Amino acid sequence: QLLARVFDNLFSNALKYGYDHSQLKVEVIGDEKTVTIKIMNEGDTIWWLDDIDKRGPRLFTFDLKEVFNFWSDYPDSLTPEQKAIFDKECPELAKLKYNG
Repeated sequence: QLLARVFDNLFSNALKYGYDHSQLKVEVIGDEKTVTIKIMNEGDTIWWLDDIDKRGPRLFTFDLKEVFNFWSDYPDSLTPEQKAIFDKECPELAKLKYNG
C-alpha cells in the first residue's frame, strides 16, 4: 500500500504541475539489484525550498542545482527564460517585487 501511495503522489504531482493536455513520460531502468523509475511531465516548475507560509529568504530553484533568493536575485540574476517561467507561475510575487 505504501508503494501505491508513493506512485499515486508522483503521478498526481506530475499531472498537477505539467502543462495542460501534455503527456507524462515513465521510464523504468533496472538491473539485478536496483530499479529506477522516472515520472516526467512537460512543464516549467519552480521548486520552493523554504516554507511559503512563513517569513524568510524565499529560496527557489528551477533545476534543484542553482538556488535563487527571491528578494536579492529576482529578476536580475535570472535568465530571460527563467524570469518568464517565474512571472507565469508566480505573478503575484512578480507584481509585489515591481510594485514594492
